[in-house]
Amino acid sequence: MKIKKNGKVINLTESDLKRIVKKILNEENESTYTLMSSGNATPAEIAEAMEGAIGRVNNDEAVMQAAISAIKDMGVFKSVSNILGQDVVNWLIKEYSTDKDDYKTDKYGNNKFPTIYDHLDELGVIRDLDNNNRASLSSVIQDTMWVKTNQPGDTYNP
Repeated sequence: MKIKKNGKVINLTESDLKRIVKKILNEENESTYTLMSSGNATPAEIAEAMEGAIGRVNNDEAVMQAAISAIKDMGVFKSVSNILGQDVVNWLIKEYSTDKDDYKTDKYGNNKFPTIYDHLDELGVIRDLDNNNRASLSSVIQDTMWVKTNQPGDTYNP
């Protein structure tokens, strides 16, 4: 492929194009990670990051992990659910993944963000889903390690 750069025509190879695309995606992800870790992401920005992580080559699991970790409390969780048009957990199951490793593995690395599972559990979402016999991540991925025992806490009602 030929392009004009600084008035000169240069040839780009396939590896050049791959490198450029990778650089652009990494820059885009870095701004998302910065926003999600700032504590200032709005529910709309969280939902946008979640939706943006879908459909890329091999879904962007690290961006999804960062976006979920930005959900500070159940109020934000419900607001994100409203923006997505369905409960966050149901959205994850339908749009993101049913592979337990996508929820229980640190996809970002260095423990900067909690795993998706750990953060949803910290919010009380996992135990409340299981306690209320609703469709949950544990039943979808069929992993008995996901099932939690009854614990006191706020109830989760999508």
